[in-house]
Amino acid sequence: MWIDEMDTIQTWVNGEEVILKKAGREYSYRPANETGDWLKGLPEGMVWADAQTLFDDSL
Repeated sequence: MWIDEMDTIQTWVNGEEVILKKAGREYSYRPANETGDWLKGLPEGMVWADAQTLFDDSL
């Protein structure tokens, strides 16, 4: 079974605690206090530069 390498970071965006996930070159997120599906992209209020800084990354 192949498992993609991914990183997660818990942070605050617009007063909401979220978990941000990076798998390869794609970002997903979900509220920190909820389980379920990951939402593709970045949460409202976060820009690509923010995510890149959190993951110490450049796309």
